[in-house]
Amino acid sequence: MIRQINKILITLVLIVGIIILYLSYFGIKTDKFNDIIKKEAINLNSRINLDLKNINILLNPLNFTLNFSTENPKILLDSNQIKLEYVNTNISIKSLINKEFSIDDLKISFKKAKLKNIILLARSFKDSTEFFLLDKIIKKGFLTGEIQLNFDNNGKIIDDYLLEGAVEKVRLSLLNDNNLENLEFLFKIKKKNYQLTKVKTNFNKIKLSSPKIKIKDKKNIFYIEGKILTKENNINVNDLKRLFRNDIRDLNLEKINFSSNSNFSFNISKHLKIKDLKIESQVDLKKLYLKNNQINLKSYFPVS
Repeated sequence: MIRQINKILITLVLIVGIIILYLSYFGIKTDKFNDIIKKEAINLNSRINLDLKNINILLNPLNFTLNFSTENPKILLDSNQIKLEYVNTNISIKSLINKEFSIDDLKISFKKAKLKNIILLARSFKDSTEFFLLDKIIKKGFLTGEIQLNFDNNGKIIDDYLLEGAVEKVRLSLLNDNNLENLEFLFKIKKKNYQLTKVKTNFNKIKLSSPKIKIKDKKNIFYIEGKILTKENNINVNDLKRLFRNDIRDLNLEKINFSSNSNFSFNISKHLKIKDLKIESQVDLKKLYLKNNQINLKSYFPVS
């Protein structure tokens, strides 16, 4: 009798072990948990909804969680739709049983999405002056990337979030009729620290590039520093006037041919007011094209 009981117990342990191994390595695909995931999403943000396909579930027996992942889902925000590559999250089994907030972390990978829609999504979680201004100056552009979020027991986002990816074909409308066209760069964003690399753009038809730009959030201002490079090309002075205004209006110039290497830093308020601007430049001037073969330098070298 005891031998039979032992056999039954061993058999049960083996079956449970096989099930745990199978769920840990292969998982199961189902749509049974779609409503739970959608409910958790609504708990995070009542303005969003999810369009989900089958969900793949893996068991993590070490920390007693379930890993949920789905491919090609969609975020529905008001009348806008954002297509995703995948969504991955870990849910605490204990919290799920107790009907508490159960998401431990969330990883979202964006397909090529409209930048305006991404900003709208960010504003739906936390509206701010920065997002409002970005929404105003960004006219078009696309983003691909991944965001990683961790949550506390109350469902609040922990400050160790990470957002990284790339933007392309961005057009910005800035102050004084200045424009950035075809802006593209890689980005990595952590709390109060933003890093842009491989930056390329056309500023008022002038081609610019930068290997790296760093941005630090310091309470009510942003500190920005980096390097700007310009390759040798002919630049129409009219394209510079909107930037420099009175500085070049009396020089009687028509075109400039130069290349440059500039290090810069400045503080900018959340209302886009620039202070403490510093620029150190090395300029290789090739040619100056004058309108009447004359140049007025009185304002720059006044006679005593």
